[in-house]
Amino acid sequence: MELQKRSWCLVAYIYSDYVGDTEDRKNTSGYVFKLSSRAVTWSSKKQPIVKLSTIEAEFVAATFCDCQAI
Repeated sequence: MELQKRSWCLVAYIYSDYVGDTEDRKNTSGYVFKLSSRAVTWSSKKQPIVKLSTIEAEFVAATFCDCQAI
């Protein structure tokens, strides 16, 4: 039996929606990890604290994604 050599590539996509909920003004952020074009893990959550800027919301989303990668 011969196995084909494959190159594995892990890619993370991050999503952050600044002031996504108009009622409580909280952001929604999420991520998906893909390994060789297949989703292996993902999450989408409302951030617990209201962010004052888009960059702050994106930074929190990226930090959460980085923690999950480790």
